[in-house]
Amino acid sequence: MPPIPSVLFLYIRKTKNDLILMNVTSSIGPGLTFTPVTMPVAMADNYAITKSPGTSVGVPYGTHAVRTKENTVMSKRFHEHPDILAKSPTGEIIPVFSIASPYTVFGYILPNPVLPTILKAPTSLLSSAPPTPVSTAMAAAVAEIKKKRARAICGSSTLAPFVAKQLFDLAVIRKEQCPVTMEDFSEGNTAVMPCGHLFMQFAIEESFKKEDGKCPWCRQAGQPTYV
Repeated sequence: MPPIPSVLFLYIRKTKNDLILMNVTSSIGPGLTFTPVTMPVAMADNYAITKSPGTSVGVPYGTHAVRTKENTVMSKRFHEHPDILAKSPTGEIIPVFSIASPYTVFGYILPNPVLPTILKAPTSLLSSAPPTPVSTAMAAAVAEIKKKRARAICGSSTLAPFVAKQLFDLAVIRKEQCPVTMEDFSEGNTAVMPCGHLFMQFAIEESFKKEDGKCPWCRQAGQPTYV
């Protein structure tokens, strides 16, 4: 199971698409504790948030134990959202995650700050020629992610290349390694599965010789996208 970062933006879907900066700690015993970062609301403008319009779908990131406000532990499904690009004032990339039914974990929360999203297109999503209006490009990007999720349910999914590249970039920044070969990920040798797990190309090819079309880590069906 991939680890949860110690600092992340919690994406609250189906409301106002809010992003809430959180510290994540491992409590004594099971369960991750999420604590909103307290800072002046004006500091929110120092964070660069790039997001497509509408609700982000995200990619599955496994199930993790989370400690609630009532100090009980619940297993919650996590999604990572590589199509939302968040950078700190110092330029550090901060990963964005969502939790299924977050209000059952946190109750009604109004942390400081609640960051508004900036609706503009990441340059990697825009076609160089001919020019495409931002709204059209973003609608196409969101549609692609939704199609990818639907294909994943059918068991024949592959990630869109730009999503796989963003997952790869995050893995490199976090210095993650292939869980099979224990090697650092490198461009041109990395396979990204639809579930969000990364492997060296050699490892995924060897695994597929035994069981084709399934992630070696979580067994979810799909085919790799090579980065």
